[in-house]
Amino acid sequence: MSVSDDDKAIYFLIKHELDTNLDAELTLLFFAKKYRIDKHKMTNGFLQTIGYTIGDYRVMTRMEAAKKLLRETRTSIADIAYSINYANARSFAKEFKKFTGSTPAAYRKQFGAKPKK
Repeated sequence: MSVSDDDKAIYFLIKHELDTNLDAELTLLFFAKKYRIDKHKMTNGFLQTIGYTIGDYRVMTRMEAAKKLLRETRTSIADIAYSINYANARSFAKEFKKFTGSTPAAYRKQFGAKPKK
């Protein structure tokens, strides 16, 4: 089933919202209501258009933001978790390890910016 140009435009709007609102709770149901699209149609159309499910894309954008913060700042892991809409550091660390194969602390130790001497 091909995706119409109008629907593709909506999926790119959703992608943009996911990219720019990491701290918001944006769900499939939220987008289905906002854009008045059946959630099953949206799930399949987003996957065909963007290449990921909405849920997988959401996790990926959060984890990429977290990786950047871990590399470039000394922000606490708990604060990073909250900034990308995780309820606590434990659930964030579990998802981060699943995504990267490393804990946030180990990732920061390996890739984080070294203090200037």
